[in-house]
Amino acid sequence: MGLSHKIKNRIRTGLVITSTLYFLNSFSMPFLGCFFGFNDVNNSKIQKNTGTHEYVHYYTHHSEAIVALKYLKLAHAITMKHIELGSSPSNHGEELETRVGNCTETSSFTYSNFLYLIKETDNQHLSKYVRGASGKIWDSGQGHHWLEFNIEGKWFPYETTAGDLDTSYEIFPEHIDETYPDLDFLDVPDNYHRTNVFEISLDGNRKVKLDLLGIMSDYKGLISEVLTQNEC
Repeated sequence: MGLSHKIKNRIRTGLVITSTLYFLNSFSMPFLGCFFGFNDVNNSKIQKNTGTHEYVHYYTHHSEAIVALKYLKLAHAITMKHIELGSSPSNHGEELETRVGNCTETSSFTYSNFLYLIKETDNQHLSKYVRGASGKIWDSGQGHHWLEFNIEGKWFPYETTAGDLDTSYEIFPEHIDETYPDLDFLDVPDNYHRTNVFEISLDGNRKVKLDLLGIMSDYKGLISEVLTQNEC
């Protein structure tokens, strides 16, 4: 009886330790992401540094989804004209001075510029078509930030690290579809492993959701983040 009791205790202890490690491995990074993801969206310095006010344009189309996508692509183009892809600066806010950033900056700045453009053109209702997301890219296993666009109720990843533009590139809002064709940036959801969702309202409120299904299916979790150094 004594030996059986000891074995049961060891099994119970092992299960508790295993469960705790699994929880820490799976939930630690998404939980931290709730506090730090897309914090720059409400930073008015973004518009000042990228000159977003120069590109305010009134799009018209019978489909509001198409209008929303045009504003998103315009916001993206403005961002990529002013941000060069590279390692994210160590000091918060330094990317506005160095004009260098990674997926964190391109997604946050694009989201910020999108909200600015639809507000300036009195199209606030279009905010429902765009949200931020974080997680991983399946192929590389690296941590990643991206935007998502709603098409008929389904969210599609919009890749903000694509479409790099030279600082001398002249953006014409009325020709944004030529600068950024839709299919070059709207990606297949299966390529992205989402763990967090971020929705920023025009009044600055930041709503964060954990994607529990995505978290539970991410068996690599924190270990993968450490090994890949969360680069995107």
